[in-house]
Amino acid sequence: MNNLCLLLIAGLVLQACSCDNQRQQAKAKAAQRVSAAVTASPVEIAASQKIAVDNLHSDRKLLDRVWRMPWREARLRLSTHHVWQGSAKLAYSKVGGPGLSLYEEAELRFQQGSEALDLSVSNDGGFFQRIVFSNGMLYRKYQNGDYIASKDLDSKRLFHADEAFALGVSAWDLIGRLISLKPTSSQSVAGRPAACYQIRKSAAPAAFESGSLKGILKSLKGWRASLSLKSVEGLFCVDKKLGVPLRIQIKAVAERSFEGGMGELKLDLKSEFQSLGKAPAIQAPEDFLSSLRRKRRQRPATEFLKKEGLTLVPSGDAGTTTHVDLDSEAKGRAVGGR
Repeated sequence: MNNLCLLLIAGLVLQACSCDNQRQQAKAKAAQRVSAAVTASPVEIAASQKIAVDNLHSDRKLLDRVWRMPWREARLRLSTHHVWQGSAKLAYSKVGGPGLSLYEEAELRFQQGSEALDLSVSNDGGFFQRIVFSNGMLYRKYQNGDYIASKDLDSKRLFHADEAFALGVSAWDLIGRLISLKPTSSQSVAGRPAACYQIRKSAAPAAFESGSLKGILKSLKGWRASLSLKSVEGLFCVDKKLGVPLRIQIKAVAERSFEGGMGELKLDLKSEFQSLGKAPAIQAPEDFLSSLRRKRRQRPATEFLKKEGLTLVPSGDAGTTTHVDLDSEAKGRAVGGR
């Protein structure tokens, strides 16, 4: 019996020691995390890099890097309030036959400092999405649904903003290897000096690099590789100092042959910062705020009085009602009721 007690005591002591060791290890790891030096994120590192905007027409690797710049990097580089808008119409059809098309547009408004954001995306297929981030709350709405409010602990708003801003990348993904840039006169975009380039048909298309494909576009490798450019015109403008693509305008027609005939691709795209430096008004959606307001209560009992010919004059939320314009039997009397 004594041996059993000793074994139990020894087991409890060992378990306590094990728990203490685990706590000490957890505390040590936590202390290391707290004391560790804060390093810059990949986006912050990218935003700190200098971009030689005058070399975009001769350095395709640099052009690819600038054209694909995500909104998160553009936001850090601009470091100011801004409003951006984009639209793209894509149509593909068999020459002389059926086809399909898609039109999509997006608008992004952002306040520097407060990080308030208002993003809307829609297309002619019936899709609609709006995301508003204001005073630490995220409001989301899809199609004809109601707004849903929540905290944005995972910063999903930044992911959605990157996706919308990437609308301008679609032209580069589809026909980027078939075009080249020609320097043209500088312009002012949203009040900022910009280095601009004419977009034109390349005399020698760049080699098709499958490694540049992202996501679902990988399945379109053969389709895209077989495209040839018939015509293209457009403008590509980049902030002279910051390297942010301020304006992308492109209209192009490409074609490809296949066993059943000839296919034609038409592309019309615009991506541009509408304003820089002026804070746009961003607040919780009015539709969401309206849903929180108290609705005036119904008073079914007054319906009977109205049918009897009494005109009811409401007197506010207290619920009292004064009856006027009485019928012939009640003329001369005023009735107050609840």
